[in-house]
Amino acid sequence: MRSAYTALRGHRQHRAQVTTPRTKDALPSQSRYAYPKFTAGKQPLATYRRAHIPGGTYFFTVVTYGRQPLLADHLNINALGRAFRRVKEERPFTMDAFVLMPDHLHCIWTLPEGDADYSSRWRDVKKYASQEFLLPPGSQHAWQRGFWEHVIRDENDWQRHMDYIHYNPVKHGWAQSPREWQWSSFHQCVKKGWYEPDWGAQDIPDVADMDWE
Repeated sequence: MRSAYTALRGHRQHRAQVTTPRTKDALPSQSRYAYPKFTAGKQPLATYRRAHIPGGTYFFTVVTYGRQPLLADHLNINALGRAFRRVKEERPFTMDAFVLMPDHLHCIWTLPEGDADYSSRWRDVKKYASQEFLLPPGSQHAWQRGFWEHVIRDENDWQRHMDYIHYNPVKHGWAQSPREWQWSSFHQCVKKGWYEPDWGAQDIPDVADMDWE
């Protein structure tokens, strides 16, 4: 049987059927692997040379301006979901996984074969969402400039980043277990049988020590 990662890579030319952050659905991965520990080198957002691999799979971190908790507002979450859906209709891509935190988000995208332009997609997602966001008084910006991305190298790397995404609410103290957090793809993962419902509740995964914020 092909792995979940291989299956996703084989279908990356199809329009994504995964719902965006409006709901709990996404495409998670099977877990419970012993991953090698490493900490990705921090890079200044929007100031370093980006890796562009046509048809590649990428992990992203996107941060709100000044770390404002804009994504704690359900109206803003819905606006972000609409922005994702609009961009995916205009320029398709697959969202393999996501998590929304109050002041940042993580997700994994797979682009269509021959397409390496994730930057313009993120520009439009931010633009469309910002047009609807409710901002605090005196604030004029919704997003920190740029984003941080990491090229997914292989299945082990993909699984490690999937775990990082789903454990993020626990890492930041917003939940006792991944299943308690509404705004992630963990719930769909459980339905697929790729995680146990109590994953991350008792045993701390290796990715807890990693820092891709």
